[in-house]
Parts: sequence; C-alpha cells; structure tokens
Amino acid sequence: MQIDFLKSKGIAFRLCLVFSVCGALVFSLIILTNYLYSRQKTEEQINKEVNATVSSAINKVESVLNAVEKVPENLAMFFEKNRFEEHEIKDILCETLKRNPEIFGLSIAFEPNKFKKDRVYAGFYCFRKKKEIVFEQYGSDSDKYFYQDWYQLAKELQSPQWSEPYFEEQTIMSSYSVPLYRNVDSKRQLIGIIVADISLEWLSDIVQSIKVFQTGYAMLISQNGTIVTHPNRKLIMNETFFSIAEEKNDLKMRDIGRQMLRKDSGQFDNADIFDTKAHVYYSKIPSNEWRLIILFPSEEMLQDIKKLNLIVVTLAITGIAMLSLMSLYVAKTITRPLTNLSDITEQIGKGNLEIEMPEIQGNDEVARLSDSVSKMRFALKDYIAQLTNATIAKERIESELRIAHDIQMNILPKTFPPFPDKAEFDIFAMIEPAREVGGDFYDFYLLDGDRVCFLVADVSGKGVPAALFMSVTKTFFKVFANNAQMPHHLLDAVNSELSENNDSAMFVTVFCGILHYKTGELYFANGGHLPPVLVRKDTPPTFIEMPDGVVLGVFRDYKYETAKIRLQKGDKLILYTDGVTEAMNDKNELYDSKRLINCLKITSHMSIQDITKNLMRDVRVFTEGAPQSDDITVLCIDFKEQ
Repeated sequence: MQIDFLKSKGIAFRLCLVFSVCGALVFSLIILTNYLYSRQKTEEQINKEVNATVSSAINKVESVLNAVEKVPENLAMFFEKNRFEEHEIKDILCETLKRNPEIFGLSIAFEPNKFKKDRVYAGFYCFRKKKEIVFEQYGSDSDKYFYQDWYQLAKELQSPQWSEPYFEEQTIMSSYSVPLYRNVDSKRQLIGIIVADISLEWLSDIVQSIKVFQTGYAMLISQNGTIVTHPNRKLIMNETFFSIAEEKNDLKMRDIGRQMLRKDSGQFDNADIFDTKAHVYYSKIPSNEWRLIILFPSEEMLQDIKKLNLIVVTLAITGIAMLSLMSLYVAKTITRPLTNLSDITEQIGKGNLEIEMPEIQGNDEVARLSDSVSKMRFALKDYIAQLTNATIAKERIESELRIAHDIQMNILPKTFPPFPDKAEFDIFAMIEPAREVGGDFYDFYLLDGDRVCFLVADVSGKGVPAALFMSVTKTFFKVFANNAQMPHHLLDAVNSELSENNDSAMFVTVFCGILHYKTGELYFANGGHLPPVLVRKDTPPTFIEMPDGVVLGVFRDYKYETAKIRLQKGDKLILYTDGVTEAMNDKNELYDSKRLINCLKITSHMSIQDITKNLMRDVRVFTEGAPQSDDITVLCIDFKEQ
C-alpha cells in the first residue's frame, strides 16, 4: 500500500522525499561521528603547529647562541698560539666585543701563575656599560675566581660550558666558558678560561612572542629546572619547576619535570601543571640543554570542537532544506521533451560549430544531454584553437631557447669590483658560454661579520635540463648561504635539496669557499670539483690540497668536509671549471693542468682582471679552429696587500 501511495504521487514529491530522507540520514551520521573525528584532527593540527612553533623558536635561539659560542672558541684558538701583554689582551677583548654587539662582556682568566710566574691572579674583563665599553682587571685573595662555577665547570669537564642563568644588575645573564690550553714542555696544559657573557632579554622576547590560542603561553627552564622566562615575572629566577611542584605537593608535576629534563622533546596531554589542565609541549635547546615549554588549556581546544559541532548541525539543516528545494525544482523541469538534438548533432558532425543550441531548463537526462552536446561543441572549438596555438608556439621554441641562453647568463653577477667598499679583497670572474645552453655558474656574496662566500660550479649535461638545474642550484646556494657557518654546512644543505626527487640523476660539481677577509683564513669544501690554484709572491703557482667530496645531487646523506688555509697579503686564488683544462684543439689535445700552471706563472704578477682575461685568451688561442664543447668559467679572488 505504501508503494502504491508513492507511485500515485508525482516525480517532484518522490524526489523531494528521497533527497530529504537520505540527506537526514547522512547528516545524522556526520553529526554523530564528527566530535571524535574533529577532536582527533584538531589535536593533530595543534601538534603540527606547536611543534613547528617550537622548532622555529629553538632555531632562532640556536642561531644566536651558536654565533656567541664562536667568539670565545675562536679567541681560545688565538690565545693558544700566541702570548700577549696586558695592554694587548685589553685591545683584543675590547675590539672583539665591539664587533659582536650580541655579547655583553668578554673575559679571560688565567690559572694561578700561568700568566706570569710571579702573579697568582690574572683576570681581564671587557664589558658594556651604557653606551661605552669598559675594561677592568679582577682577582685577589678575596676574589679567587678560579673557584667559581663558571671557571670550575669548564676546567673540570674540559669542554665549553653554558652557565646557569643569573642576575647581573637586574638583567638575566648567562655565560659561555671555554677552556684555554697551551703546549708547555710538550704537554697540553690548561692555562685559563675564556668567557662570553650575554643578556637573555632577547631570549625572553622570543619566548613571550609565542602565542597558542587565547591563554596559551611559552616558558623556558634551565637544565636544572630554574624558570628563566614566564608570564608571571615573580617566578623568574626565583622558582624552579620542582620547587613549585614541592610547594603544591604535586608528585605528577615533579615527574613531568624530570621527564622533560631527561628527554630531548615530547608532550603531555591533559597534564595538571601550574594549576591548569593543559597540553604541554617541550623541546631541548641543543647549545645549553635548556627546555622550551609551551602550555595551553585543554578546555580551549574543546570549545573550538563544540563550536564546530554547532556549525555542522546548522549546515546539516541548511543542506537538507536545499536538497528538498533542488529536488522540487528539478522535478518541475524534467518532463520537457527532446527537441532538435538529432539535427543539431548532425550539423556539428558536418563542421557547423556555430549552430545555436535550444534552451532546455532543468537537470534531467534531456537537459544533461543538451548540456553535453553544447560542451562538446565548445570543446571542439577550443581544441581547434589550441591546435592552432600549439603550431604557433612550436615555431617560437627555437627563438625562445636562444633567449633563454642570454637570460641564463644575465643572472650571474657582472658588476666588478662587486664590493668596492671592501679594500681587503677583490673578486673578478668571466664566463664564456658554449653555443648551447649550459650549466656553468659562479656566485659570491657577503655574509655576516667579516666573511665573503664564493663558489664556482659545473652542472652535468647540457641544454635546457642543465640550465634549469643550474638555476635551481644557484638559488639553493643563495638561500642557504646566510645560515651556513662553514662551507660543508652549505654543501650538505644544497646536496640534500638537490638529491631529493632527482629522478633525472643530474649532478653538479662545486668548489665553495668562505674567506674571513680580515684575517685571511679561508675555509673551503669540495663537491667533486677541480682544485683551485694558489698564486703567491716569489712562489710558483700550485694547486691547493682538496678535502674529499663527491658531486652534489646524488647521495643525499653524504657529509662534506671543510679544509682551511690562511691566505697571505697579496695571494690570489684562481677557480675554474673543466671547460678550461678539458678544452680541446683540432688535434684532440687537451689544454690540461700543466698549461694552466704555465699560463698563471707568466701572469701571476698581474691584477686578477688581467689574469682572468689572459687565461681565457690563452684557452681560445689553444682551441682555435675547434668548436667549443663546454662553458669556460674562471673566478679569481685577490687577498690584497694593505
């Protein structure tokens, strides 16, 4: 009887009833399952966002701490090799402090009688006071500095150590102590400690900038649990994570603190901490082993889920209403007959694509068929237009490839000297491309402090793939250069990016150097490239000894090495690609390394501009009559005499 009742009703009624019932069942199921599913997804998203926030904050902190660590470590190496009088120590400490604004003070404290045999105490401290840099000496019978924690920790552990935070003139400070050794009677002995003091106000700003939901916040504790930053400033340096737990007799909070200090990172869900049920995330700062902690109340997450469920219910009711109206509308137009579609399709088959389609209202089979025919007509018109455009585009390919070669060369730096305000060094480079698009490139850029990074590279293969791979490689070097402390860090980062999804198996050889142009220290790494030539006064040009290294883009987890030499004033370093040494004349003879050295012997007294131009000219003369088979690139750097 119910079936007969439905048959007696019209299509509009039946469609409306079916759509409404199905919609109600679907949305009811969605509402029932939404709470658990949305909660799970919300927690996953929160975990991702918080972990990303923690990683970003730790990276910011690490970048500052690592920069600070380099200063006393470099000073330790410097003092280990040299002996200085008091006025020289003062100049070195104060000048180093002046060049490192992130450091509050620098100190060197010697072991008893190690500075001078008749002097038990010898401590020198250079620090900032308002806008001035002040120098003072310390150490006496009432101030036996070598018994203090910052001295004893580095001495006993025989390694650099960060101190616990402490107050200095109402400012939270921390110190990085580096043991200073020297060879005495062929034995390595501790002679003192070098210390860098930094203010942690910037660290507090980074931590306080982390916001999670409305009331979530971040805090920082030291490796002993001391609260370094917290929204409640009364707790800073006055309480530890464990003292608060003891005060509240909260064994679970104390256990959470222990786990945080034992593990590098992790999280606790719905933990009772600081009088709040919260989600807790933590991660270790590698340099000083402090812990960054993020807390946000669990209730805030549930509030969002409740709001989401309310929205889902509203959408469900709206959706059912829309389905009912839509089914009613479709039913009213579904009975319109088929008209003229057969004749229209016949005309389209004969090529008449401009014929007009009859207007058929609705969304039934007839309307969809009419719409399909109309779409087919437009698709045929589009296909013919696309075919025409493809033919035109094909004719432009050869012209665009020629333009692409010019564009590729224009992305290389062409202004020389590139850094006219830097009197300590100069750079000059030339590239002579082959007839087709290639993969040679060079680049250089100033880094922070007194460093300049430079590199020469050669991408495997030729043509458009090599040009694209060259552009990507050059971009990666530019992106990662500022964050790389050593050349091998830069090669590691670029190699990792190039190796990922490198289905084409392309690779690039690279020589990368970072020159401290104030001291002449040159750090360099080799990515399967040819060794540069070092030209010194009154000394024949020689190839420098290269560290091991494979080409970039093949072995993702390969770790490169950094080597070091010290340039002397007037030294010149010549970098080149295999387009020089493998240039071939019409007798199939290679230019080779021997001819390269002979050419540089003749031109070693010239400027780097003349050296480069003469080398390029010598290669052209050698290969005269033979086609150029590869790009030729030469880069020279001159560590100038002052």
